[in-house]
Amino acid sequence: MDLGKAPEGHADPAFDAADLTRHTVVFGSTGSGKTGLVVDLVEEMVGAGVSVVAIDPKGDLARLLLGPLGQEVPTNLIAPGSRAGDPISLLSTLSSPPDPDDVEGFSQALGDVARGVLSLTGAKGGPMDPPQLLVTGVLDAAWRAGESIGLHDLVVRLVDPPFPRIGAFPVDMVMPRADRMKLAIELNGWLASPQLAGFAEGRPLDPDEWVARPSLTVVYLAHLDDTLRSLAAGMVLSRVATWSRRQPGSERPRLGVVLDEAWGYCPPAPRDPVTKRPLMQLAKQGRSVGIALVSATQNPVDLDYALLSNAATWFVGRLATPQDREKVSDGASTQARQWLADLPKRTFLVRRSGREELLVTRNCRTPLGGPLTLADLPRREGGGAPAPKPATPSEPTVALSPTPPASDLPARWLDPSVAFAPRWASIVSPRAIDRRSDGATVWEPALLCRLKLKFDEGRKVVAEREELRLSFPIGSGWVEPQEGAEEDLSRSGDGVFAPLEGVTKKERDRLARDVVEEVLRGETEQQWVHDGCKLRSTTGEGEDAFRARVREVLEERAAAAVAKLEGKVRKEVERLEAKRAKVEASITQKKTDRDSRMATEVVGAGETLLGLLFGRKRSLTPLASRRGATMKADAALDRAEQDLKDLEREIYDKEAELGDEIESLRNEHLRPIDEIRRVEVGLEREDIDVVDWTVVWIPVSRPV
Repeated sequence: MDLGKAPEGHADPAFDAADLTRHTVVFGSTGSGKTGLVVDLVEEMVGAGVSVVAIDPKGDLARLLLGPLGQEVPTNLIAPGSRAGDPISLLSTLSSPPDPDDVEGFSQALGDVARGVLSLTGAKGGPMDPPQLLVTGVLDAAWRAGESIGLHDLVVRLVDPPFPRIGAFPVDMVMPRADRMKLAIELNGWLASPQLAGFAEGRPLDPDEWVARPSLTVVYLAHLDDTLRSLAAGMVLSRVATWSRRQPGSERPRLGVVLDEAWGYCPPAPRDPVTKRPLMQLAKQGRSVGIALVSATQNPVDLDYALLSNAATWFVGRLATPQDREKVSDGASTQARQWLADLPKRTFLVRRSGREELLVTRNCRTPLGGPLTLADLPRREGGGAPAPKPATPSEPTVALSPTPPASDLPARWLDPSVAFAPRWASIVSPRAIDRRSDGATVWEPALLCRLKLKFDEGRKVVAEREELRLSFPIGSGWVEPQEGAEEDLSRSGDGVFAPLEGVTKKERDRLARDVVEEVLRGETEQQWVHDGCKLRSTTGEGEDAFRARVREVLEERAAAAVAKLEGKVRKEVERLEAKRAKVEASITQKKTDRDSRMATEVVGAGETLLGLLFGRKRSLTPLASRRGATMKADAALDRAEQDLKDLEREIYDKEAELGDEIESLRNEHLRPIDEIRRVEVGLEREDIDVVDWTVVWIPVSRPV
């Protein structure tokens, strides 16, 4: 599979479709290129002969139906509750009981359908709660009798169930009739809803149709509220999980299940939405039957650990905060952690089987341009396959001119040598015609719009940048050309030209409104924020520069706190030093006093000794008295010297304590350096200016 190449200086990672059955997760914040990688994965899976069902909560993956893939393989579009897609009944799960002999599968299907139905009421209970026991019992009785049951029948039977007991107790004891009626009335409100009615229209959901030959099925959910979106995704996943239990083993992938923007679909415990159990079954058991699960989300905490632990391949793109990066770095090398700290757009760290590689994703064959609305979806005729496309004409049916039509707009010509290269193929190929017999190049007009975007927060400008959008054919919607596409445009071209329509001033005003709306939905800019310092990054300021600025503020705060602490401790040290000076003076005085007394004692002792030698009688009492005075002076000096040692130790301890407190205080003030987070700054209409328009002539005739 070709997902891209490594950055310069790194070995290109190799991917095989067989690896996908070990499951894949994709992480990346807005602007990381996550959606582009998911589109690449779908394109490669289908190209490898693997059918794909893509659950599309936002509307980005529906663009796959508009690209080359939509022309190359059978496609299905499921848009529950809308007539925009193929008529597929998601509520067929109520009337298509699984094989009762598969006890575990039968029980799981009962639980999934019951929880899906009860999710409409906002019920949060578990499998042992009365509402779920009641709904499960009604479904179980119908399925075991081989009976098809619709939502209408289910609602009616909830009030008067076709069984007298639930377990050992009468039904009324487990769930009184008044409570059953309340539940039935809530569900009846949904039953009367036109939006939910669309869930029951069409043929049953049948994964066997998807895998009969390589195909692409998009389950478009962007038009639904959170309740119905979760129900629809849960019904699809439950049907796939039930189907998977009947499949033989397979070493190669047969069906890819792709979930874009997976937030809320498989969250950590204790949350247990209707989508979680079938997803967990596919993650744990799908590999053995050839199911490849791809889950993409912005944040690793969006997914239950059990799902993450069953995914062998992780694609980690740019993440918003150091905390997010830390959550995907468990067991990563120091080098990988450094890569994660500064990943450019469209660059991913690939972690699998003990390997760590870098991948720069390839350009998608599918033109990317933000989420599709219901109105943007391709129209379908009938069910199961797109409306048939007219055969590629050998000559256009419109009148062609040997010179470009006049216009007040500047014109550029796309180099014919690159028109069908990967950078342009997704735009040009759907309009391609056969080479003319005279070899003349056929040019059709497109409209290129240059916009200036200003991302601001209040009065502060976060970033300014230019964007390009191309409409081809003019008025058919907008796509973002691949990077470097402008370099492929020249100032002239020869051949024959289709008429130029839809570019008058009035028409451009309408187109300007359309392109602004398209950009408004899909473009964001990243800004670095530190709440503790009340700082936000400025225009063009990257994470490293912003981090340095935050550190400077934190250093200033730390210095102020240290100065305050030093002032407090310094006063105490000065008091002790003054006391030490007094003790030192006292020691000097006491040494003088002791020395004086010792001298007096020595003189007195000499006189007494002479008196004894020469026969003069002298009393020994004065000698003893002088001896006692000397000893007292020695003791006083010893005490003073000990006091000095104690003071010096106290001063030393205070200074050491100050050093420790300074270090601790600095660490405390600098610790918030890691609280830098990345936020997405959106646009408002007044932030988007249409700078200029250019007519771009596209060569649609094939060169050979």
